[in-house]
Amino acid sequence: MRLLKELDSINIEINIKFLHKLCCPVKFNTYSKVKGSMRNGKPQVSIQQHMEADLAEVQCRDLDLTNPQTITELEQNINKEVSDLFERTIKKVQKEYKSDIFGFGEAIHRSNPQAWKKLRNNWDQSFVNLPVSITMDCKIRLLGKQLILSWKK
Repeated sequence: MRLLKELDSINIEINIKFLHKLCCPVKFNTYSKVKGSMRNGKPQVSIQQHMEADLAEVQCRDLDLTNPQTITELEQNINKEVSDLFERTIKKVQKEYKSDIFGFGEAIHRSNPQAWKKLRNNWDQSFVNLPVSITMDCKIRLLGKQLILSWKK
């Protein structure tokens, strides 16, 4: 299951503490591991999302892309922004649509077939309250151009 399965690029707005906001086009290579499990008789799912990002361009004069600390901070911010997007999407589907479009039930079935036999008839009800933990791991591979915008008065 890949939440970014059909996505190969996205414009993402990243909050960075010293810049306020940065908007940059990002290309992704992604893969996910989805694991289902039972804890205290209740199903739960964990997602490990791995991403390799290529920044196409950055429009900011205060961002030094040659500094490894800047790259680390960008990776952390991409992790947070995409993780928040995943969480919002999953919660919306759970609360509004009440249908497991992500295949979480399949993950539970793979991990514990006996528990799945008990859950499958009421899976839509269990899915609504299913706890999902998300772990993001973004690595920036390639850097594109940095546009320095200067405004003349």
